[in-house]
Amino acid sequence: MNHPQHYKKDSVNKEGRLTFVEKLFFFSNGLLDPWSAGGVLKSLSDSLVSIVIEDGAHHLDLRHSNAKDPPSVIEARKQEREYLASWISEYHRKNSQKKKQNDVQKKNKDTLRWFHILTANKI
Repeated sequence: MNHPQHYKKDSVNKEGRLTFVEKLFFFSNGLLDPWSAGGVLKSLSDSLVSIVIEDGAHHLDLRHSNAKDPPSVIEARKQEREYLASWISEYHRKNSQKKKQNDVQKKNKDTLRWFHILTANKI
């Protein structure tokens, strides 16, 4: 299976779906939408989050800010930014830890390799 270069192979499951998309998700639901009753109105976990917008309708929170935006839409946008910022920070924190672990492992391997070279040559 060919993957775009900016995706790691382990982020794509056997069906070709991006697994990281399935792990972090928020559902924004404007209660003015007639179909909002069928939406996700309660968070399922810390990574599957519901944002209910009392005075919102179809994608209003995803549009550009407007002076006439109701307070519930402004608050929803704030929450969405906070979740995204938190998830991105967590991603960078985890990757930073992995990089440090990999650096330590590489340094240990290099040290061990040099130890074997030195002891083999009895230097």
